[in-house]
Amino acid sequence: MHEVRHVTFTNELRFAKPRGEVFEAFLDTQKWFQVSYGQERLKEVVNERRVGGQIYEDWGDGMGKLYGTIGWWDPPAGFAQTSHQLGGGITLNHRYEFTEEDGETVLRHECSAFGPISEEMADGIRWHGSLETFAEQLSAWIERGEVVPPPEA
Repeated sequence: MHEVRHVTFTNELRFAKPRGEVFEAFLDTQKWFQVSYGQERLKEVVNERRVGGQIYEDWGDGMGKLYGTIGWWDPPAGFAQTSHQLGGGITLNHRYEFTEEDGETVLRHECSAFGPISEEMADGIRWHGSLETFAEQLSAWIERGEVVPPPEA
């Protein structure tokens, strides 16, 4: 068992698109995140757009991987989700806020993880959970409608 720790980070990305467009494009995670537990079995990433809604990978026939449950839903201002997808008593919280500043949309992300987390796992949470890791993919998708390959870990 690993020591119980709290891992937190925040980041911010800016886009030259209206807030509503950025919000909608961001929710289409298959276009920019491109990381899947199910890999070739992945049918789609489902986002039940409501408080209490689930975000999960659908692999077909009732199989899949739950990413989280939406606890705050206020489009296009933002949303938050809580997840136990890593198992082992680890709780992940993600909050995404979309604001307009100086003619751009600012996407602010706060992440917190709590539980028995090894240093290697903490590094993985910081890498996979950070929007900065996927800044190139997000910019390509949101601003140009292009899908580019995911970054290498």
